[in-house]
Amino acid sequence: MRTARTILLVLTITFLICITGRHGHTANAIKSETPQYEKPPAFAPNQVVVAFKPGTPGKAKKAAHAQAGGRVINTQAAIQADLVEIPSGKVFNKISVYKHNPNVRFAEPNYYYTLDQPPLEGTDPGVCNGGYFEEQWGLHNTGQGFLINSETGDICSAKGISNADINWLEVWESGARGSNTIKIAIVDTGVESTHPDLQSKVVETWVATGISEGPEDLIGHGTHVAGIAAAATNNGTGISGVGINAVVGSLKACKCYPIELFCLTGI
Repeated sequence: MRTARTILLVLTITFLICITGRHGHTANAIKSETPQYEKPPAFAPNQVVVAFKPGTPGKAKKAAHAQAGGRVINTQAAIQADLVEIPSGKVFNKISVYKHNPNVRFAEPNYYYTLDQPPLEGTDPGVCNGGYFEEQWGLHNTGQGFLINSETGDICSAKGISNADINWLEVWESGARGSNTIKIAIVDTGVESTHPDLQSKVVETWVATGISEGPEDLIGHGTHVAGIAAAATNNGTGISGVGINAVVGSLKACKCYPIELFCLTGI
């Protein structure tokens, strides 16, 4: 009786190992293989690109897609690969499923690729590169020359350091440009709200100088600051604002005299 129980116990353990795999996990469970990137490239959240080995039968391809829960959107004949729609947020999980299929040659995210296309801003033959956006080396630095002193004639002698910038152009091209609910307070000499680069951006104005006057900017400093922060982008004029979709509120905090060039603080 003891021998029979021992045999039954061994058979039971053996059966459990067979149906769960060597390490106690379900044999069909596939661990998602998420690659590690210092800066992950952007990709479609609900698509993968799948290519099968030459000679793979159509039925085998359909079975592979069915196993991964994918739906073929189209087939790219040039690279012999299928563009497959999958549940959103499951890219690397589904890629792992495809990679475990012996008929699959490769499976990868549908990465976004963009052209180096800067926004359309103002142009001037008097600046080094012909366009004001190219002067904004803090946004996109290619090592270009930039304006330093037009009076001495050496306006393009200073050079930038390639990629010493805030990666603004990458954000612009990605489409992730922020929201117009982001408000930037400009505490300065006022902001000229009729300026073509700011007329769609100034949403509120206040005067806090303690003097009876309007919100206009008499010397341009606050307008300059507001333009750097949030000038309208891709409008064919002026420059690009750092906050692409941000808006500004102007708090005029000093009374400025354009002739004497000094300010009296009101707060």
